[in-house]
Amino acid sequence: MHLLSESSGVSAAAPVGQDFAERLGAWLSVADAITLRSALQSQAAPMAPGRTGAPAPHSLAEELQQVRATLTKSIETAEPVQPQRGRADHSAQGALSAPALPLDPAAEFAMLHQRYVEQQRRMEMSVDALRSHARERLSAASPELAQLALLDGVMDQMLGGREQHLLSTVPTFLKKRFEQLRREAANEANPDTSPDLLQRPAWLSQLTTEFQQALLAELELRLQPVAGMAEALAL
Repeated sequence: MHLLSESSGVSAAAPVGQDFAERLGAWLSVADAITLRSALQSQAAPMAPGRTGAPAPHSLAEELQQVRATLTKSIETAEPVQPQRGRADHSAQGALSAPALPLDPAAEFAMLHQRYVEQQRRMEMSVDALRSHARERLSAASPELAQLALLDGVMDQMLGGREQHLLSTVPTFLKKRFEQLRREAANEANPDTSPDLLQRPAWLSQLTTEFQQALLAELELRLQPVAGMAEALAL
C-alpha cells in the first residue's frame, strides 16, 4: 500500500470514520447482502456418523506453507532483466559480433510488466486451487467448520471479481513508479559525465526490487483467507 501510494501520490490511510464493515458494505449490492446474511444464518448439515474419511497426509497449514514457499521462490528468483545485445554478423566478411545495443529502460519495463502479469496469473491459479481445497477440508471436519467454508465460498463469489480487478491495476501504479524513478534519475544526472548506456542504472534495479516487493505483498493478501481457514482447522 505504501509503495503504491508513493507512485500515485494518494494517501494510503483508510478513510477517517469508516470501519471495516462500512468499507466492505460499499463493495456489496443489496442482493449480495441478502446472500451473505443467509450464509451467516445457515446451519451446516450435520456430519454422517462414521464418515470422517481418511486422514489427510499433510495439514492444511503445511500445504499453505508449501504453496507460499513455491510462489515466493518463483517471485524472488525471476530471471533479471539483461541489457539488449546485438546479434552476430554472419556476412561474407566473416562472423563478427555486432556492437552491443544501448540499454532501453522502456523495453526493460515492458519485460518487467510482462513477468509481473505472469506471476499474478500463477498466483491466482495456485491460490484459488488451494482455497477450494481448504473449503473441502473444512466441510469434512465439523458442522461449524463447514459453515465457515460455506461463508468463505460466498465471500469469494461476491468479492473475488472485484479483488481481481483491483489487483490487475497494480502494474499501472508501478508504471507511474517507473516514470517517477526515471525522472528523478534524469534530474540528478551529472551533465559533465557521459552515462554508460550499457550499464544497468541503479534506479532500474531498485524498480525490479519494488516489483518483487509488490508481488510478495499481493501473495500474502491472496493467502489470507486460506491462512484463516488453516488456523480454524488447527483449533
